[in-house]
Amino acid sequence: MVLCGSGLDGGSFAHIPEALRNDEELCWLGVLCDGNNLQWASPDWRDNRDLVMCAVQQDGAAFQYASARLQSDRDIALRALQNTEEAAAWIPEELMATADFQRLIAVHQKNLEEWEE
Repeated sequence: MVLCGSGLDGGSFAHIPEALRNDEELCWLGVLCDGNNLQWASPDWRDNRDLVMCAVQQDGAAFQYASARLQSDRDIALRALQNTEEAAAWIPEELMATADFQRLIAVHQKNLEEWEE
């Protein structure tokens, strides 16, 4: 079976017909190739905890495509933020105010300062 070489990486999942965006195997294949393919999955799949966790483990920015319910999931939000500070834009304020999230933001800021030096 050809996986990511099938052309489903780099956003080409957008060209999959709407009728197929609820297909379990296709959704998993798309997300395994590129976490941001989550945006093209059906709403049901964007509310699937395992699929969303897989997507944000690859690319924290995929968090923006998760359902509202899963954007409030502490573990998923934390994993997304671990991968990229960019995820903070979509994490609910009540989660961002907690110590775990504030520590991660501080780490990202420190890393940015060190990189700029």
